[in-house]
Amino acid sequence: MRSGPAGQRAFLLPLLLMPLACGSSAGGEQGGAAGGTLEAGADALDAPDSAVGEESSEDASGLDAPEEGDPTPWACRSWDDCADLTVCDFAVGQCEQRDVVPANQIGLYDFKPSAGTEGDVLVVDGCRFFQGFPSVIKVTVGSSALPAVADENRAIITLSSSESGTVGIVGKGGATATGGEFAQSAPGVVACDGTTPAATGLPGASSSHAGPYAAAYVDAAAIKARIYYPSTCGSVRRPPIPGTYPLVTLLHGNGAIYLNYEYLGQYLATWGFVSLMPDEAEENGNSALRLSSNPTLASIWESMRRSWSVCSRPPAPPESSEYAVQMDAN
Repeated sequence: MRSGPAGQRAFLLPLLLMPLACGSSAGGEQGGAAGGTLEAGADALDAPDSAVGEESSEDASGLDAPEEGDPTPWACRSWDDCADLTVCDFAVGQCEQRDVVPANQIGLYDFKPSAGTEGDVLVVDGCRFFQGFPSVIKVTVGSSALPAVADENRAIITLSSSESGTVGIVGKGGATATGGEFAQSAPGVVACDGTTPAATGLPGASSSHAGPYAAAYVDAAAIKARIYYPSTCGSVRRPPIPGTYPLVTLLHGNGAIYLNYEYLGQYLATWGFVSLMPDEAEENGNSALRLSSNPTLASIWESMRRSWSVCSRPPAPPESSEYAVQMDAN
């Protein structure tokens, strides 16, 4: 995609380090970390042990590089790989349709994940769910009709353990559109099975391309937040690659769904960053990470620990809680 969604206002870059050292009880060929463990020293941007120019059998990412001539597992590795009005979803490696102007009638383009369970967030993308003032929008999964958090072209719901079947949208005035099938999956870590892109171990050709990791995510439904992290394969609750990574907090801005910056979370995960996307409040044009039930970063972190479903044990607390930079698109 050649530009990000309009209307997004701010994101914060905290200098936090987030350790990921998680075991997986699920099987699969790629169920664990590939190649080795990533470690960081005092500086979050420590260089690898190998000096520039030295030959190494292992890439600095800690992943085994594919053999020369191996086909890439990604249908798209860059925003430039997709046509206008489509965007590369780095978590699944597919170009997905998007709209930036009002459509004449309701439509459902895609949804993700295609399989999930209680606590996962289902994201439905389409067009003209409503126009003008917000309306009550519902997402249907099989026989269930669930009120959604929505803007004109995107709707999200938090899943329980019972929804399955055809996914649809009920928009303003009762207009409807339907898509494919959603299935229930087991909770916990989802083993890599070849249906989503695997980490390549090699950086992309330029900064607009995906990095050496795959992009996976976990939803912390209790605090309305999503966390993207470097993984062995992409999509929901996939095995993380152990290591210590910088943590970036992405704030969605006023009047927008908190997952509208997920394209940045996916991209950053492929380059070795963990991204936290929380629901946030905005007053008088100023964005703030401010959850009414969890007013401090420490209590937010505790909620994340309780909600964390990827790891057999929760992550350790961050080493620092100081936000270093605030960037505003205005």
